[in-house]
Amino acid sequence: MDENARLDDLPRARELLSEAGVGTDRRLRLFYMDMFHGHKPLAEIVGRHLEKLDFDVVVDGLSAQDWAKTVREERDIDLIIQGGSMSPDPEITRTKYTTEGKNNASGHQNSDVDEAYEAARQAIT
Repeated sequence: MDENARLDDLPRARELLSEAGVGTDRRLRLFYMDMFHGHKPLAEIVGRHLEKLDFDVVVDGLSAQDWAKTVREERDIDLIIQGGSMSPDPEITRTKYTTEGKNNASGHQNSDVDEAYEAARQAIT
């Protein structure tokens, strides 16, 4: 079956935001690490799409030092563009996806994920 996805279904997006209790009458700060040049255009695209929903979006590239402080330590963020976890090596990705991972900027917690990463660390290859 051939399907053509709509690029912008703004009424549905507004409906979903409303159902989630998210108002669009606010400023969103969208950060990316400025040393990754490909992240800037991606952040700008995401920002433009969010502005179509009436969010006031500020896109800002952070230095590595500011990223560490703002994103890792303070978690003073609304949205981030983050990459670097394309490797299948669990030692590379665990810092982003485990509860105590130093790069887990969202603060996501899932004991099943934590246990899977620990099992991967213990595996003999």
